[in-house]
Amino acid sequence: MTLKTQSHVFMGVAYALCMGVCGNVLVGIGSLLEDLADNVGTSATSLGSAFLVRGLGQLMATPVAATLYRGSSANQWLCVFLFGIMSLWISLSYIETAGVLYLWFFATGICTASLDTGTQMLTRRAFGLDAGPWLTTNTLFFASAGAISPIVMYIFDSLQYQTFFYAALALLAFSFVAFHEIRDRREGNQQSIVTVSGSEVDNDNLGSLNSRMTHALHDFCSPAHKTEHLLGMLIFLGLGSQNFITMYLITFVDETNVADEDTYGPVMETTYWVTMLLSRLIAISFQHRLQATDLFKYIMRLLHGCLFGILFFIPAACTGVQAAWEVWIALIIHGICFGPLLGYVFDLQNKLSFGDEDNSWILIFYMNMGTTLLPALWALTWDASGSYAILPVGLVVSALPMFVLIRMVAQMAMRERVARLNGVVEPWPIWDSVLALRLKDVAMVLYFLTVTGFFLIAASNPQMYGTQFGGDCTETWSFCTDVNEGQMKPVIYFYSFLYALGIWGLARSYSTRFRRATERMLSIRGVYLNICISECVLLTTVCLLMYLWLTFWLGEVGYPDTTERVNKTIGHALDLVLSLTMLLTARTTFWDYIVGMSYEQYNAFHRALGILALILLVLHFVMWQVKFLADGEWVERAVLYEDDRNVNLVTGEDCTSWETFRATCGNGHFWAIPCMEVWFLLLGAPALFIALPPVRSAWASHKIFKLLHWQFVILFPLAFYHSWNLWRYACVGIFFWAVSWTVSQRRSLFAVTMLQCEEVGDGIVRLQLQHKHPDASLTTHRPGQFGYLNIPAMDQWEWHPFTISSAPCSSPLSSWTHHIKRRSPGACHRKCARGSGDGMHLSGRPLAGMGAHTGGWGQRQMDN
Repeated sequence: MTLKTQSHVFMGVAYALCMGVCGNVLVGIGSLLEDLADNVGTSATSLGSAFLVRGLGQLMATPVAATLYRGSSANQWLCVFLFGIMSLWISLSYIETAGVLYLWFFATGICTASLDTGTQMLTRRAFGLDAGPWLTTNTLFFASAGAISPIVMYIFDSLQYQTFFYAALALLAFSFVAFHEIRDRREGNQQSIVTVSGSEVDNDNLGSLNSRMTHALHDFCSPAHKTEHLLGMLIFLGLGSQNFITMYLITFVDETNVADEDTYGPVMETTYWVTMLLSRLIAISFQHRLQATDLFKYIMRLLHGCLFGILFFIPAACTGVQAAWEVWIALIIHGICFGPLLGYVFDLQNKLSFGDEDNSWILIFYMNMGTTLLPALWALTWDASGSYAILPVGLVVSALPMFVLIRMVAQMAMRERVARLNGVVEPWPIWDSVLALRLKDVAMVLYFLTVTGFFLIAASNPQMYGTQFGGDCTETWSFCTDVNEGQMKPVIYFYSFLYALGIWGLARSYSTRFRRATERMLSIRGVYLNICISECVLLTTVCLLMYLWLTFWLGEVGYPDTTERVNKTIGHALDLVLSLTMLLTARTTFWDYIVGMSYEQYNAFHRALGILALILLVLHFVMWQVKFLADGEWVERAVLYEDDRNVNLVTGEDCTSWETFRATCGNGHFWAIPCMEVWFLLLGAPALFIALPPVRSAWASHKIFKLLHWQFVILFPLAFYHSWNLWRYACVGIFFWAVSWTVSQRRSLFAVTMLQCEEVGDGIVRLQLQHKHPDASLTTHRPGQFGYLNIPAMDQWEWHPFTISSAPCSSPLSSWTHHIKRRSPGACHRKCARGSGDGMHLSGRPLAGMGAHTGGWGQRQMDN
């Protein structure tokens, strides 16, 4: 049979209608929950546990139902469960006790789980490799319930009329399936399920129900079905997020005050479902052309889009201000990208496990858990936390593991395909797929998770000048509920910048053409500039952030004195510059993984921001001293701090020393500012002076530069006490630096053996190194990459980046070559020779460059 025959088209429509009935039950009972609560004399929130009872019925019925559709009576079982759902809908309006209602929920769980399991299994068995568009059509009809439910509520006011309408839809699906079964039997086709891949389903030796159940559970635990479990977990997270949005969107709109919940809540919910329907309809039109490799690519892009849409929920959740447009954008983007996702995942599973369609129930099992357990879990978390911010947090936490899961499936499919070609039938261990994940995937997940976590923490805390915005948030280090739009703007500006960097990295990660375009050097009339498009975009974004930052602190903060406003604006600009500088302190390739910047690129930005921070720091200090002198209060305000409301040396201290130190009483100015002044004069100024490129290249050694740079760790604790705004932004960079430093320290534990050390002329020493325990994954490199090298005989603490001069794959196993510029005749050669053997270490994974123009340290003076 072919797809174009009338019988197959009719059969596909019949199965799609069955899935639509399952969707009507899921969405319909949610919309009728308040009416059902009134019938049984309780509240809608008290009936929330009924969904767990329904989920229990689903999970119990799914493995049993998988055994019922292996015989010639498969369509008859569909008719049985459709008739059961129709009967349940008719009886619903007559239930008046809570116990009977719970039994009704349990029965609907059994019927819907059995129905959608059979529908997906029979669709795969009927259409074979071409089942992809029909599997997506099933999800299309399933999602249509979300658009139908508000219409039914609008047309029918009575609970009885609404339940009868849903029963009529179940009757329609029953008629299609029954007509198809009768026609097949009339034509003499006693087995309505076609053969697939030359094999035939055994319908005569299925055994008892107990043996069928045992066989299904054995399949569930079989290591041969790792792909189904990974894809099932992806569906579990994705469908759970979709239902979480559907069930609590109106509540979210109500609590955040982003819009009128009575007017816009149902419209937003309907818009979300309609966008999913349209995107699935478009996806069906070209899905028949997609192969497994295409599906991997499109699923990854759809996941990126879902995450991008979720990010728009965060400002509305944290600010509590009128931000309806952000919610609209979040719903539309998430609906468009999530729409085709389920159908593509089912299609991918069909292509990866072709000929084994009976394992479809594993995905349905996870789907049923996603529709029940995950929304219930987040609902309990919402009630426990009392914060509507749990909606974006839950969505982000659910979305991030999906990237890892699809990458694991791709790695597993590739390895198993190679194994089959080599005649190896042993399953590939699932943990190997975890180890095979790209560092880019792990870094991207860590980046968005970290930024989201710090954003929610920063948005939940007051600013130092809370009273300037009409709020009451003036306590230090405490959570605040009185947060308004004015206080949140700097936080939103900064973290929007970080999200923009992440989105830029997402675009580069899956589009080779876009990545190559952003690495192209800019030119004016044929003259190439020393900057690429990626650097230009970053510079423009930083300038825009600085403009918004200065505009806010100059124009929207109500400082009465103009000089004071300018001085404090400079201080807040210094907060921003220091935070951006800390973002670029990680010396490993973290930013290479995120935004495609090499060490050489972001190090140039780091130096420029450091110089700007020095200028702002000096300007901030000098202008305050000028103001104090102009007011004739230099001794009182710069020495005795009489303007501090809690610490006054003239009249006595109002705070204890311990309270002042912890900044629970006072604001820390009494000891933080003098400490910073001493630090700047003794350590900060020399460090910043030596960091200037001309000074450092002329006479300062790398060791002195690094030691003076390390003392900057003293500055940030002091600055956190002085400016309570700084920690909200600098904490992200500090966290990334800590992760990068930890990874570096772990990699530096790998000792290496020196194979060769010789002078090759012109002051160059050639080093050939090899790991004691060869591991190709630690020494794989590409042209332009470099590694940090430490020779303890020269200095125990010095690490220098040196380009790897050996060509990839041209050296012996786990070995590579460096060419090092010596500083004095013979010194480097003698010390390297003494440091041979176990005394030399290398950062375990070479650091990546991004091409000829950003080839790392090898493109700069190698005088260190």
